[in-house]
Amino acid sequence: MSSYIDVVHPDRHAPYLDIPNDVIEYLHYLDFVKLRSPRTVNGYYLDLRGFFRYMMLQWDRADDAAPPEKIDLTGISTRDIAGITKRDIFGYLDYARNADNGPKARARKLSALKGFFHYMCTQVNKLTVNPTENISLGTPQKALPKYLTENEAVELLKNIQSDFYERDYCIITLFLNCGMRLAELVTIDLSDFRDDTIRIVGKGNKERLVYLNDACLFSLQRYKKARAALPNLADKDALFVSKRTGKAISLSDLLDEIPVDAARYFFNAKPDTQMDFDLGLAVRQDSENPVYYVQYAHARICSMLANLAAEGLAVPAPAEADMAKLVSPFERELIKQIAMLPEEIHLAARDYDPSRINRYVTELAARFHRFYNVCRIKDAEPAVRDARLKLADTTRRVLEIGLGIIGVTAPEKM
Repeated sequence: MSSYIDVVHPDRHAPYLDIPNDVIEYLHYLDFVKLRSPRTVNGYYLDLRGFFRYMMLQWDRADDAAPPEKIDLTGISTRDIAGITKRDIFGYLDYARNADNGPKARARKLSALKGFFHYMCTQVNKLTVNPTENISLGTPQKALPKYLTENEAVELLKNIQSDFYERDYCIITLFLNCGMRLAELVTIDLSDFRDDTIRIVGKGNKERLVYLNDACLFSLQRYKKARAALPNLADKDALFVSKRTGKAISLSDLLDEIPVDAARYFFNAKPDTQMDFDLGLAVRQDSENPVYYVQYAHARICSMLANLAAEGLAVPAPAEADMAKLVSPFERELIKQIAMLPEEIHLAARDYDPSRINRYVTELAARFHRFYNVCRIKDAEPAVRDARLKLADTTRRVLEIGLGIIGVTAPEKM
């Protein structure tokens, strides 16, 4: 059975029953002895489950065509685990790289393996050799964090539109000044404040004190007055509460702000792995948000075709378009991407990996944008114009099909 963390209740996880007994005991060790958070334990579960599914294939104890969730791991014994070698570890890391896992994801998977085999060798003494010893992937290159300029931060605060302005202004102010995570912010209690400091409980239940500047103190003071005036205040200690219910706001309340299409796209993008959901990215309406980027390509084509149709330039029938006129590299690359749809659907179904469709439509949108920015349609000579019109309309249809497969709408206007 799967045991993904419930984003609404991040303090819970389901029992891990579909993995080897030694791994179950290790996860209990992390949970009850090391006091790791449920989210951390769940991450180790996913990574170790993926590794042992790989090993079952290497041991020829599972069919290559079998869906991953159908591979039974419960029969893996301590003796099987003792037979795992460094070559197996390297093979798995190479497999993970070929499965589109970036440096950070591979480093996390190796960390999970190192923790498990160290436990098997030193805590329960079931193994004498640690196959992960002295294996290192190096330190993943860290990019500088993106941040708002002072003017951008001020502009953000000026443009807050909310039915509980004081609360949301306070939330944004704390985000801008205190460097806290979303999950940390929604769990703040009034008792966490002392003078001009706030106690934050972070990952791994680690506590830290954050000093509050004048902007934070002002926004908190104003919000507390509005909070105290709520007629239905139910959670007396929770700092941030719902105006409607008077109860503490949760991640689920904030996730209600995410468009359905964005949620489907993001959760579909990384199957069978721990995922960092970027709430800010999911609600952005620009090219940084991949679902918006793909949907915009579809809407752009629909708008262009509608405008040309109004001028009497309709999409020609297939027999009337001479596609041999499409000779530029941008046209050819777009045609190649369109032609890959049947194969991508086949591979996604074979591998039980719908994220292939995410990547496919994102690349298709990128190739269309490049084509559209370089290859003029309306002003091209008639034969070329008709061929490009047909190519654009075919792209529209393929985007619609791809988005439909993953349950995302294909809007005609944005």
